[in-house]
Amino acid sequence: MTMARLFITGDIQEDESLPGYLIRLSHANGVRPSLLTNLTGLPIGYEHRSSGFLQLASLSGSDPEVLRRASFAPEGGYEGSRFNGSSLSRRHLVTDGARVCPECVKERGYLDRLWHLRAFAACHRHQLLLIDRCKACARPIQWQRRKLDRCDCGHVFERGGRAPEWLVEYTQPPNWMSPVNGAGCRRPDELEVPHQTLDVWRNLHRLTTSATL
Repeated sequence: MTMARLFITGDIQEDESLPGYLIRLSHANGVRPSLLTNLTGLPIGYEHRSSGFLQLASLSGSDPEVLRRASFAPEGGYEGSRFNGSSLSRRHLVTDGARVCPECVKERGYLDRLWHLRAFAACHRHQLLLIDRCKACARPIQWQRRKLDRCDCGHVFERGGRAPEWLVEYTQPPNWMSPVNGAGCRRPDELEVPHQTLDVWRNLHRLTTSATL
């Protein structure tokens, strides 16, 4: 059965988080994210039902295949996931809560897919730590919230502290892709990063380096 389209629609951004897209769509239409998850059958944070992508595509006007690529579709059992075209263990993903760079949300208007990767504890654009709790009420940031930039208690998220230099370097897009101090490109095995995370970085490198603010 074809579902009626939302009054306000919009495509998911190329590097946008799918749960974040649901929040953005729901806010634009004046409904809670739970309404969209109930209508589509997509459990927020761990989306996996193919019929759900078709339902969300019908509601939003987006391409269902693009939505599927933005999800964490299971692969190889419950512990395996598909993330932006790469296979990795689900333990490398943050799905039980949300992490945010308030500066990115303010500038870009959506949530970055990279923030689901557990290795990304800092924003590579602003060199700030990602936040995962509301400073006012101290509650963990939830996916089922009304707005991207604030907690349901009403407090607008505040920027995280300055990230340590080593962490900023760790969370940069793969720095073997470009010359290092004029000495050629650094190899993946010269970086102390989990192999599966490196595979994801390779696929996301174009997104993170070409995205405009």
